[in-house]
Amino acid sequence: MTADATLVEHYASGDLRARIETALATIDGPITRRTLGPLDQFHIGGAPATEWLIEQIDLASGARVIDLGSGLGGPARHIAGAADAHVTGIDLTDEYVAVATWLSELVGLGDTVTFRTGSVLELERLLVDQDPFDAATMLHVGMNIADKAELCRQVAATLQPGAIFGVYDVMSGPNFAAEEPVTFPVPWASVPDHSFVASAAAYTDALVAAGFVIEAVHDRTSAALAARGSQAAAAQSTAPPSKAAPSPLGLHLVMGTETKTKVANMVANVRSGRIAPTVIVARRV
Repeated sequence: MTADATLVEHYASGDLRARIETALATIDGPITRRTLGPLDQFHIGGAPATEWLIEQIDLASGARVIDLGSGLGGPARHIAGAADAHVTGIDLTDEYVAVATWLSELVGLGDTVTFRTGSVLELERLLVDQDPFDAATMLHVGMNIADKAELCRQVAATLQPGAIFGVYDVMSGPNFAAEEPVTFPVPWASVPDHSFVASAAAYTDALVAAGFVIEAVHDRTSAALAARGSQAAAAQSTAPPSKAAPSPLGLHLVMGTETKTKVANMVANVRSGRIAPTVIVARRV
């Protein structure tokens, strides 16, 4: 099985839209992009982390943005709504692209957000019909990609000079060890062979080699663990159970029966210093 096929097998389920439709049918009131937050913000810190990243890259109104590894389209819709941008999402999983397109139309963003199936290591081929973009974003994607240098080269080729690239990935922490990198399973990989966590230095080296200048590097560990409603807070909470019914929307619809284990392992890895959620802001020369 190829690396791409392995990734698709890890993320796809085959009945994701049906499960989401069942959950949405139980929600009263209009469905908005914020309603979808517990489901489609598939990264540490959820929607607040996306909003913080948008603030760092300071997009101009009407900017054309490419979102790499766009998943169910949550960050892309957030960027389009918050920054009045036009966003193109690229994801390897057909099912995610189809669901992302459906959800965008459902919340009235079908005209400003579009999605394509493909590998982020083939952006030049996928986007040959597109003019260079004003910005790029990537949230929790690089952990599934071994070749960071080629990834950064492909991104640089899609951006115009001066364009910004905002990366929010799980990177290695101070206690990361090659022989026992993280406790598995985690949301991005069930086994070590499918995980390619790297240091912030490895990312910045690859970015500089591809023609970027580094504007900022932020370790977001403390913010991620403290964020209310984040995956970390949910997994570690010791508060008594609420009498209110839990939201029918959530990552369990995406990750299935191993959701609690994957999220708990991820939080434990962050707390132990093995991994660190990190933001890098780079600009295309």
